[in-house]
Amino acid sequence: MFRTSYRAAAFVVLLTLGIIPQALGAPLPGESLKVGTVLDIGQTLGHRNSMYNPRSFGGMNYITQINSPHRAVGGYPVGSARPEAVAAIGSGAEARMACAFPAAGYVLLAGGASNDFLSRIDPDLNLDSRVPATAVPVRPSSFDWVDDDTIIHNSYMTGMMANLYLTDIKADPFAVTPNKSWNANGFVTTGATTRIRNVRVGDLYRGYAYYGDSGANN
Repeated sequence: MFRTSYRAAAFVVLLTLGIIPQALGAPLPGESLKVGTVLDIGQTLGHRNSMYNPRSFGGMNYITQINSPHRAVGGYPVGSARPEAVAAIGSGAEARMACAFPAAGYVLLAGGASNDFLSRIDPDLNLDSRVPATAVPVRPSSFDWVDDDTIIHNSYMTGMMANLYLTDIKADPFAVTPNKSWNANGFVTTGATTRIRNVRVGDLYRGYAYYGDSGANN
């Protein structure tokens, strides 16, 4: 369980697909920033799609499709454009991000613009196994694991979009609890100007979390 302070800082440059160990302070080699496998869950669903907050974790790529009535979550082995598992949510509870639990055989699903809650689902993404947790109803749409049972996440709820939250996650039985390491509220308000789209824990700098501020939406 996470017990030490976490610091949040704006991250304005997004580096993707750079999976090469870096010496402290060394720039990322340009050849590591290139298109690898293209994932298009819309081809599987047979509909155009709007993907949101893709994640890579434990040898799997997870992507979500957020447009009703064709919402979905897909799990793809790294290097494969063919999904190993798909949850066809349809018009059901939206999930704007998915990522495997670090130390349990489940996948954690975020909420979204029309879903206030985190939920847990089996790794085969069988919708019958989806279980919501209602203790932190803030519409978390992006998260990252701080440790095996704590996440840092945003909120997509009006008036809370500049907040970052720490939440403890119990895998089984599934439950979520505000982590009050920061303060009694379990969250901090950042300097984001509009809303936090995504948040990640640093790799080299594990004591920091980095968030993306969407800025003015014009």
